[in-house]
Amino acid sequence: MPEEVTAAEPKKPALFSIHSQRLRVCILMMLSGAIAQCMRLNLSMGLPCMINATLSHELYNTTLKEENTGTLDWSPQQKSAILSASSWGSLIATLLAGYVSDKFQPKIVIT
Repeated sequence: MPEEVTAAEPKKPALFSIHSQRLRVCILMMLSGAIAQCMRLNLSMGLPCMINATLSHELYNTTLKEENTGTLDWSPQQKSAILSASSWGSLIATLLAGYVSDKFQPKIVIT
């Protein structure tokens, strides 16, 4: 009996090849995580500069070593809510993405 002739399947690129789709997706996911962390860091560093610490320390009876003339008058609870909002947003987005990737395909969600 003659053997069946099949069309040769195209060779898949190696994982660490420039043409690997998996590597591209991994790099994009790594960059998105790094960008999200940089945004949190910028908020954490910029928040003390925006707060009028002189007024805040007078209201809450704490000592202040230097004068800070920011324009915002936020309580400590408001500052902590702003800083924790980015973590809560990440958690909600992750849970939502997990649900959508279970319902559809992870490839569609990542794309």
